[in-house]
Amino acid sequence: MPALFSKPNVPVQKHSEIKTGEAEPRVPPPTGALCGTCAWFYTARSECRFDPPYVLSPGTKTLWPTVSASDWCGRYANVALRAAEEQKRREK
Repeated sequence: MPALFSKPNVPVQKHSEIKTGEAEPRVPPPTGALCGTCAWFYTARSECRFDPPYVLSPGTKTLWPTVSASDWCGRYANVALRAAEEQKRREK
């Protein structure tokens, strides 16, 4: 019986076959949708604040993922649009 979720005829690259320093091909981000211009980007520490922080030690240490201003992920939120939405919410 075939394994669930198996992909037939897809070659699997062994870890030993991966060359050190070989970069994965980068897919270009949507126009202008970079972390540095995202509403979730905390500039002072170069962190993504989309999700809650990760707990490293219960009750003592948490942190958000560190990202580069030139990174992107698909969860982009335009700063101006988010500010306008927040303003509308406050006016209600």
